[in-house]
Formats: sequence, structure tokens, C-alpha cells
Amino acid sequence: MKFWLEAEMETSDKELQCSKCCVFVSPPKHIFVEFVLRQGGLPNCDELHPDPTGRHMCEGCAKMSLF
Repeated sequence: MKFWLEAEMETSDKELQCSKCCVFVSPPKHIFVEFVLRQGGLPNCDELHPDPTGRHMCEGCAKMSLF
């Protein structure tokens, strides 16, 4: 199962490209990242990697697509 998590970029993060509109998002911004659930349990939030599948979405696209 795939789902999207909301994340806040840190100032040391690199620019990310939105998978919907292809706009580059610079830190500090809120982004949404795709995560794949494989073992049936939610991950520990402290151990999440910010690039689980490589797909990112900016706030504007996430509002139109996910909500």
C-alpha cells in the first residue's frame, strides 16, 4: 500500500522537484513524500527517510490531488 506523508524541509536539504507540476521546491517548505507500506505496520516517525520512493509533491499539487 502506498500513502503520502507531509514533511517539512530543513534548511540543509537540497531542492526537490514536484512529481506533478515539475516545479523545484526549495527549503524551508512543506512537501509531501510517497511511502510504501510493505510489512503491515506503520513506521517509526523518528526513523523515516525523507525519500522513501523518490516521488515528491509540492503543497499546491497535494491540495488538489490528495484532499
